Amino acid sequence: MNNDLIRQLFDDHSLWHANLVRDYGRLPRTVTGVSVDGKQFLLIVEELNFNHVERHKFIKTVLESEKSTAFAYGSLVIATTTDESNEFEEQLEIVAANSRRYICGSWRVIRDSDGFAMELQHLCDSERDNPEKYPLAWFLTDAPVVSKSERLRYETIWSHIRNDARFTNRKVVRQPC
Repeated sequence: MNNDLIRQLFDDHSLWHANLVRDYGRLPRTVTGVSVDGKQFLLIVEELNFNHVERHKFIKTVLESEKSTAFAYGSLVIATTTDESNEFEEQLEIVAANSRRYICGSWRVIRDSDGFAMELQHLCDSERDNPEKYPLAWFLTDAPVVSKSERLRYETIWSHIRNDARFTNRKVVRQPC
C-alpha cells in the first residue's frame, strides 16, 4: 500500500472525477481535506457564488477550520492546446498538496454535442516542492492571505453549508517530517 497521503489523495480524486464523467457527464469543482487524525471531508464548491479570489480564500478557511494537513482540489480551467495551434481547450486540473509539496495533473475534457463531459484524456502530471507558488496548491501555505473579517465571513458560510459536505474517516499513516 502507498503510504504517501498526497499521492493517495491525487489518485483518489482523479478516479472520483473520472467516475463522475463516466456515470453523470459532470465535472464539478471540488475540494477534499484530510486532518492528522484521518477525518476527511469532500465539498462540491461549484455551487457557491464566489469569484476566483473569494473561492480561494473560502477554501483556505475551510481547510484551516477542519484542521486539514493535506487536500485535493479539482477544477476546470481553460488552457492552450499542447500542439502548435495555440487554441484554447477545456482541461480538468487536479492538485493534491500539503504545505510543502504538491502533485498536479491535467486532463483534456471531451464533451458530447449536448455539453456533457464524456471523456477525460490524460495530458500530464508534475510534482513540485513549492505549493506557495501555485494558486491551486497554495491553500495550506501563507500565500493566500485571509483577513480577520474575511475569515469570519467564510467561517459563517461554512457553518451554514458544512452539512452539505461528505465526511469520512480514512486511515492515515504518519509520515516523517
